[in-house]
Amino acid sequence: MSKEHAKPAGRIVNIDGRDRRPWALQTRDKILNAAVEEIAERGFERARLVDIAERAGVTVGSIYTWYRDKTDLFTAALDHAIEEQRSNNERILSLLPDHGNGAWTWKIAAMVPRNTKDETPSATQRLLVEAVYA
Repeated sequence: MSKEHAKPAGRIVNIDGRDRRPWALQTRDKILNAAVEEIAERGFERARLVDIAERAGVTVGSIYTWYRDKTDLFTAALDHAIEEQRSNNERILSLLPDHGNGAWTWKIAAMVPRNTKDETPSATQRLLVEAVYA
């Protein structure tokens, strides 16, 4: 008779087809945020996994738990940054009154700087530029 190991309820979650602890998502988010910042500051070529790990407060091995290599991490970081920017834009734009012209509101908002006091490109914008040249 084979013995199957039961998963304690709430202690293991399936993420991307792999069983992981629930707090693993927090580690992944730390890695992605650190990668976005590091690559935005240094560029893809000069960004090092050891620096990303240090910034995230994890080991390089933790990065390899989630990503095959630096390119895989970069792709995930770019997706993460774009989704975070989209989510922030959606949240902020949802506060605007609806005048029946939602499509135009989104188009105009895409052209407006995110902060009138900060005219520097966001990490997401720098990552997009880096993606073009990497």
